[in-house]
Amino acid sequence: MPVEVYLGRGLPGRLDCTVDANPPASQIIWTKNERPLNVASVPRVYVDRRGSIVFRVVSSVDEGRYSCAAYSSLGAGRSSTTVRVYVRGAPSDCSAVSGCSVA
Repeated sequence: MPVEVYLGRGLPGRLDCTVDANPPASQIIWTKNERPLNVASVPRVYVDRRGSIVFRVVSSVDEGRYSCAAYSSLGAGRSSTTVRVYVRGAPSDCSAVSGCSVA
């Protein structure tokens, strides 16, 4: 059963990669919905030096199932537990005056 994480729409967010790697990981690869996640193609998302995926601004498209895998000089380690991300809150371009509803 995946771990559930709720991120606030329009706010920063972070998912940590919790895998054991021996020797230490030299690269962390993230997947979203069982497909490799190319963070280079999403300017508001990056992987930090500890292997965490960082969302500068969380968007509805960030919902999904995430996991990470550590790679070292000996090859691939085990993948992390799957994290199911839900995005909640009013859209960031929604003001109190416009009458938008909260998801």
